[in-house]
Amino acid sequence: MCGRYVNYTPITKVAKRYFGQQYPLGDTIRQYNVAPSLAVHTISRDANQELPRFNLSKWGFKPPSAGEGAPIPINARIESLTRSRYFQDAARFRRCLVPANGWYEWQKTEAGSRPYYITQPNQEPDETLFFAGIYEYTGGLGTCMAIVTEPAADRIAPIHDRQPVLIAPECLEAWLDPAVQDLRELKGRIHRVDPATLDYWPVSDRVNSPGVNDPDLITPIR
Repeated sequence: MCGRYVNYTPITKVAKRYFGQQYPLGDTIRQYNVAPSLAVHTISRDANQELPRFNLSKWGFKPPSAGEGAPIPINARIESLTRSRYFQDAARFRRCLVPANGWYEWQKTEAGSRPYYITQPNQEPDETLFFAGIYEYTGGLGTCMAIVTEPAADRIAPIHDRQPVLIAPECLEAWLDPAVQDLRELKGRIHRVDPATLDYWPVSDRVNSPGVNDPDLITPIR
């Protein structure tokens, strides 16, 4: 599960470095504790668009057909994307990218749950990771999204058994390509970020509070 993440690289830098675009709305506040239900940056491309589109999407997925009281999942397992009626249309037609510098997971111990920050260390100022995502329209131009997860790589497994699908930079356009609607074909075109480049460390339990947002949250503690 991915229930909190970090996104501090300015979206203007992300747009320029990875997509050669100018982001027209300027930068937003740097987020060190992104929680479900917040409006978050996503990148998508519809069939009638030549260039990717930068959006603010609500984190929490609910298709228009879902009734009142329906679940609002924040994650979607890649293993069941095509089998789930909740996710299958979005997986075929409405995929997105979620820029993030890293994410938090809680390791269960005898003393309780301990938070860890998982990231790709030594990122340059305009570098970021990209989570695979799916999205739905919520009325008008509004969208909501879920982060796609998969079984954790061996390097991450001691902390948690799931992790976001991390799309390699050279495969960003492939994940967004609206012409590819067969997920089996898509999986053959998508490479992941090398897990060997990831690292993690324990952080303060201040991150447990969604209202806390400062750079010290990702500082290692003993």
